Amino acid sequence: MGIWRVPLSMLTLDPINSIDLEDARLLPISEYNEDLQGYIRLAGLDTEFPTLTYDYVVEKVSSGSERVEDFMMRTLANFRLFKETPNGVYSRVFLEGESEFMKIYPFRHFFPFSREIWQPYLLKENEQEEFAALWKRTRNMNFANYAVYRFTLADFRPYLYDRFSDYVESMENLLVPDYGDGQLSYKLSSRGAMILGRSVISKNRAEIYEDLKWAYALRSKIVHGPVPDETSLGGRLSIRKWEKANEIVRKYDRDLILFFHSKGCIDDSVKRRELLDKLILDSKIIMND
Repeated sequence: MGIWRVPLSMLTLDPINSIDLEDARLLPISEYNEDLQGYIRLAGLDTEFPTLTYDYVVEKVSSGSERVEDFMMRTLANFRLFKETPNGVYSRVFLEGESEFMKIYPFRHFFPFSREIWQPYLLKENEQEEFAALWKRTRNMNFANYAVYRFTLADFRPYLYDRFSDYVESMENLLVPDYGDGQLSYKLSSRGAMILGRSVISKNRAEIYEDLKWAYALRSKIVHGPVPDETSLGGRLSIRKWEKANEIVRKYDRDLILFFHSKGCIDDSVKRRELLDKLILDSKIIMND
């Protein structure tokens, strides 16, 4: 048992607030005494990478069964799952213990040292309760899951087309558990459209299908080369910027991760296949009606 802390950079709460996350707390470092604030600021210094300023901390009492690395991954991934855009919130350390007995451990799985511009991450007053609700819903999520890991990793990538590939690979992992049977592009596009468009009109579902078909083809070009020219990325919207391309696939990937997690099968390819088969059958029944 002990206290774990993940100091966070590029995060702002408006108003400045502490948030109860049920099994953890998100709080400004101003709530700590001067000694603890000093340790947290010291953790932001690094001779190899740019200095990070830590203004907030996610803190919990360890249960003895959870790994520190998992808690770190959970913290960073939840901020990314909450927003539709990949803005800020970075960390490269976690802290264990109190004051003079505190230990500082490096964690550099996700650190955008090659990014020149970092966008801040703002949690407004009307978002703070929603973030706490997401944290609770994902309490049992496996953040080392391949799809979740690729989604989280993508937001830290220095190259935009690498991010695009990560998002598409994450979706492929979720939507094509039967990859050995071929038809990867069709399965990803049709199944993704069926899930993502389940609450909208058929026209929008058809647009999602076209977007996913385009995304898979573009990802294949990236992987097999050469990387397409940014001014001719194509797609239904005639996309000419990687930022826009990433915006589309990131939102789809995020929604799929949360959907499969809510169904309890994000880690089980057999159950995902069974769920997909059921959704396809239900969709055919509705269309025939």
